[in-house]
Amino acid sequence: MEDRQLDLLALITDIYDAASDSTRWQACLDNICRQTQCDSMLLRISADSDVRLNQAFAHGYESSALQQYGAYYAGIDPYPQLFSQTVEGVAYASEDFYSREQFLRSQYFNEFLKPQNNYYCGGGYAVHEVDYQAQIRFSRGLKGDFFNKEELKSIEFLFPHIKKSLNLSKKLLQAEAKLQIVDDAFNKMSIGQLFFDANKKVVHFNRAAIDILREAYGLDIRQGKFCAKSHALQIKIDAVLARIVEGQVGAADAALNIPSPKPHLSPLNMVFCPTRQLAPPLDYISQPTVATLFIMRVEQKLQYPYEILEALYQLTPAESRLVNELINGYELNEIASHLQVSKNTVRSQLQSIFAKTQTRRQAELVSSLLKAPILLSSTSKRR
Repeated sequence: MEDRQLDLLALITDIYDAASDSTRWQACLDNICRQTQCDSMLLRISADSDVRLNQAFAHGYESSALQQYGAYYAGIDPYPQLFSQTVEGVAYASEDFYSREQFLRSQYFNEFLKPQNNYYCGGGYAVHEVDYQAQIRFSRGLKGDFFNKEELKSIEFLFPHIKKSLNLSKKLLQAEAKLQIVDDAFNKMSIGQLFFDANKKVVHFNRAAIDILREAYGLDIRQGKFCAKSHALQIKIDAVLARIVEGQVGAADAALNIPSPKPHLSPLNMVFCPTRQLAPPLDYISQPTVATLFIMRVEQKLQYPYEILEALYQLTPAESRLVNELINGYELNEIASHLQVSKNTVRSQLQSIFAKTQTRRQAELVSSLLKAPILLSSTSKRR
């Protein structure tokens, strides 16, 4: 009995390992079959709300047989209907539903189970919710025997752990999807951002920050440390971060300017801000953060993607180009020159923009646009 318990504990460990890596279900089913003396086992997961959760893992089935099942035999399989009337977390033998004679005469047995050497069968639901199910099938070959109550209980013992593991997988998948959405938005920002923990290590950054660091400003991230090639600048950066950690930084102390190192590069403005108010930390950052660095080229143009302006205000591509010129501070005659159109055309387009954005003056329009939570990068599609 003691060895049996140790085996079950090992199986439970395998089950929870599969929560974070679904590919481990295959090895898990292999181990369950060895310990419960099953020749085959099938775990089918289906979810109406999220097709990414729909998966199947099998031990002892030919891949061609599983394809045939999906193409045809799932339609004549009696077990889903039978199991739908059963209690979640309970393992049943086929004899609980059929007499042996009925089972052996059935089309499903003769055409699908028998060629797979599945003579003694059982199963049940580890998860049986309205929009989320996990069904487990197990069987033995002709040389095996019926599943007795003790054997069913041994398999049944694993059901609640399988349910918890699958629910954890579901939550992890949902968290990953949320993380991806947030990270995508974060990476569309035109201003570089780096987050620092209490050890002054960089724990997260966006794509704009990396693009800036790749240029010849002498800035880099090495083993989590934000590094400057200039010794004097490094001292300033370390001092600002140290004061932020100690809670002593002021607004003037937190701003740094990096002169242009080469004629073709713009100077950089860097502003460090305490982020202790972010508790718990942002969803896409695993460690608590104490500081955020905003880094931006002084002459960097602000840019709204045209598709965003069209979606929000139904602006035409020409009107979107005009908006982006306005938010960067250009006068109408400069805009006409940049866009190679007449000043009258620019005025006409501006009146159309006022109507669509429900603004009346140029200053009101620009102010309204700059209040948007994110100015996205200039990498969006142009037309």
